[in-house]
Amino acid sequence: MLPMKTPRALTLIIAFVYGMLIDGFYNSPGVHASALVFTAYIKSIILRFLEPFEGYNADDYPTVQKMGLAWFMSFTSLLLLIHSFFYFSVEAFSFVYFFHIFMNTIFSFITSMVVIVLLQLIFRPKY
Repeated sequence: MLPMKTPRALTLIIAFVYGMLIDGFYNSPGVHASALVFTAYIKSIILRFLEPFEGYNADDYPTVQKMGLAWFMSFTSLLLLIHSFFYFSVEAFSFVYFFHIFMNTIFSFITSMVVIVLLQLIFRPKY
């Protein structure tokens, strides 16, 4: 939910700190942090890929109200799918479990997307 024009370095630092906090509570050293840092790094690439013809404003936030439901679903689903796959790949750390990783990614993706969209539609932030 950071603004679109947030510098990449700041986004990476926030992702790392947030990931380390989650890892501290879940006793999973580095798994969440690495997945969040990778997702933060990919975010700017996804934003460039989905950029509208007129570009982004400096104060745009990636919300349904600002960018529309179709754009929000594309943005969120790409980032969430990449994040989930990376997270479960790092957690298993072997391609022997590819089917397990794939199934965890799909089910986690579906559940998370439903929760994210419902939260966006219920709370409607006024950015």
